[in-house]
Amino acid sequence: MYRCKFCGNIETLDRDTSFKACQSIRAEPCDACKELDLLNQQISDAKAILDDLCSRRRQVKSRLNHFHPSIIHRMPAELVCSIFEFYIEPGHPLGPPIKGSPLMLGRICQTWRRIAWSTPSLWNSIYLILGPSIHKAQIRLAIEWLGRSGQLPLTIKIHWQKAFMLGENVHLVYPLIEAMNECSIRWFVLRLDLPPSLSSRFRDSGGAASGLHDLSLQSCGLRLHDLDIRWSNLTNIKAIFLHLNEVLEVIHGSLQLTTCHFELVDDGDDESLFTGDLPSSSLEARLCQL
Repeated sequence: MYRCKFCGNIETLDRDTSFKACQSIRAEPCDACKELDLLNQQISDAKAILDDLCSRRRQVKSRLNHFHPSIIHRMPAELVCSIFEFYIEPGHPLGPPIKGSPLMLGRICQTWRRIAWSTPSLWNSIYLILGPSIHKAQIRLAIEWLGRSGQLPLTIKIHWQKAFMLGENVHLVYPLIEAMNECSIRWFVLRLDLPPSLSSRFRDSGGAASGLHDLSLQSCGLRLHDLDIRWSNLTNIKAIFLHLNEVLEVIHGSLQLTTCHFELVDDGDDESLFTGDLPSSSLEARLCQL
């Protein structure tokens, strides 16, 4: 018997028994098998009673909060939202530890959870670290996180650990990327530290109305023509391992650009990437503006 450290549920039955069922040739099982079956049934009944008691206890505690409200419960919801926003740590990764995360607010009580879950400003920034141990529950949590952000501009940061690509869970990230693509019109900050096989799955469907202002690409081997991302409204960009012609293409197409940072630029001869008409005088003028 053990208690789950996450949800408090008690596992009471030995599901992986190390003994065989009674193989007696008699019509009835032996006394030990009978006693074990009886104990298992009693444990199941007791667990059902305990689950019911825990459920009723949660309901009573909720009523206690109503009759004995804390200072938070007596405040207007708008003020509580502001306090919650001060609590949230900017750039907090989605995952343990959850201190400083809006998920922590939902663990306090139902009232806090209801307020936090309905406050989009707590959820419009998501930072995800992809490691080899990532699982479906984390991806589902991230998608739900995005869903609570309402229509606010999004800050998305994704970092991968090299061991992640060696695992068998890479495909689990695909639904999350699709969910992010569906709200691409709300991208404001997009920072991707991903292998090209994942970065190339991001698509900006915002068109001319794209709100993407800050783009960071930390990926070796990624080519800009593999990305369906518009940078017409970009004001900041940081990238590594780009080809020189790709840098020129970004500068040519980002008329709002104020800050750019390029590292490890490949100045090899590849004229197929940049097709824009950018005279040297225009290039000098654009660079002087940055």
